Amino acid sequence: MSWAADGSLLFSNSDRLLKLEASGKNQTQLLADPAALIYFFSSCGANYVVFSWFSHGGVSSSNVWRINADGSSPLKLTEGKSDIFPVCSPDQKWVYYFGVGRGIYRVPLDGSSKSEAIFSIPQGYISRGQMSVSPDGKTIATVIEQADQPNIRLHCLNSDCRVRREYSMPTIINGACSLLPMGSL
Repeated sequence: MSWAADGSLLFSNSDRLLKLEASGKNQTQLLADPAALIYFFSSCGANYVVFSWFSHGGVSSSNVWRINADGSSPLKLTEGKSDIFPVCSPDQKWVYYFGVGRGIYRVPLDGSSKSEAIFSIPQGYISRGQMSVSPDGKTIATVIEQADQPNIRLHCLNSDCRVRREYSMPTIINGACSLLPMGSL
């Protein structure tokens, strides 16, 4: 589930992407594909929604797609094998996403050019899911985990892709955690 820019809710029941007013009224189907999986969706301002579409057209890959906010004009943005967790930059020029096992990529929201890598997941680490772009569009936060240790690290990257901050979340107790600068353990 995700909020749309107009205050409605976006949700999926696997093969359909739906929109529902926050009041619980007026459910609208934006997209349907009974042979595929539609997931990891996010609103891109008032005009677009981005999402991952697995097995669309019978292909065995998951790609990032864009539709207009009303569900029209689907546009395939990526060509990877497993492209997931798309989010838009605040200026709505870029869509950032995970290329599973590879790192964080970005592609123009208008589909005008190919994806480019902005951060490779270091050897021995795995991705732990979604990411978030700061309101000023200069920082991307994501969580990755060192495969042989239980520590989770939060990486914040500035727009020219240098590591800006790295924190360790070494212990989660009763659902709470604290962030510590790396090397403080």
